[in-house]
Amino acid sequence: MPARGRNSVLDRTVRGLYFHHFDEILGRRALCKVAPLARISKEIVPFINMMSFASVGGDAFWYRYSRAADSPLDSLWILLFYQQYLVMVETRSRSRSNPKSNGPPSAAVD
Repeated sequence: MPARGRNSVLDRTVRGLYFHHFDEILGRRALCKVAPLARISKEIVPFINMMSFASVGGDAFWYRYSRAADSPLDSLWILLFYQQYLVMVETRSRSRSNPKSNGPPSAAVD
């Protein structure tokens, strides 16, 4: 599957999971950034372990997620499909994503 199609499916998946867990529709208020991961560095494992965990279909789909307390449209999702395909999806408020915003720069995730 081409990256564009895969990213579209992952975007919709995370939007649906966001609604499922937080009972709120992201809609046009938020952007999703999809990033396939080759691995998770051991430095961020403690942070990931603090995220909420859920699964669907036993080993078929595992995921962890967390939402920013001060900006509920901002969330981070780590998805693992069939213990093979690892991907990170970040949701970000469109207003916070605006490069002309006067707010502080966001921290990068390695």
